[in-house]
Amino acid sequence: MNLNYSINGVLFSQLGIKVASSEGVVDGLSLKEPFAVDWPDAHGQVVDLSRPRYEAREIRLTCWMVASSADNFLTQQNALLTELVKSGTQRLQFTPVTGKPLVFEVYCKAGVTIKKEWRDGVMIGEFTLILIEPQPVKYVLIGTGGTTATITLSVVTPIKLHWGDGSVTEAVGANQSYSHTYGGSSGVPYYLIIAGELERLTEHSKANLTVLWSRLY
Repeated sequence: MNLNYSINGVLFSQLGIKVASSEGVVDGLSLKEPFAVDWPDAHGQVVDLSRPRYEAREIRLTCWMVASSADNFLTQQNALLTELVKSGTQRLQFTPVTGKPLVFEVYCKAGVTIKKEWRDGVMIGEFTLILIEPQPVKYVLIGTGGTTATITLSVVTPIKLHWGDGSVTEAVGANQSYSHTYGGSSGVPYYLIIAGELERLTEHSKANLTVLWSRLY
């Protein structure tokens, strides 16, 4: 399957980056260590799995970057790093040629180390991009440019609404309405990620939003 990769809307292809392989994108999440009691006079353990909670997602992208010169190589590398070092989480998106996109709010913890040989003319570098999605359980909706999206929620514990254009809202409380006006051209899609303890969220209504993924784990 052909995929278009982007970070904050910047296509990897614009930076001369190709993704050879990926790990962790749709893999199952690791369970956090549950509370367990190991009675000496009983078989096995008694484990509390009534509220399973999961570790952050780690995504690994094995990449190579091509540039026409050493100067262009550094320009492309810096353009990638510029997106990764911005404050907050960054929007990673995989868009199949056909099919629904996958979106993630991530940060780069380990930096980027590129294996390369300096030379005149075309330069090629290899690197593994390691990205962490701190809140991997999410609900994804689609808004469109030139509209105001509204959603009314009851939330027991704070969750985050990543509107898809760099704006973030923290939500908590009963019957709270949240609105966001999208700029851009009419019909341009924006992907709203609602992330957090979704098991304790109740959605009452929404306007100018359609469901892309009801849950992603």
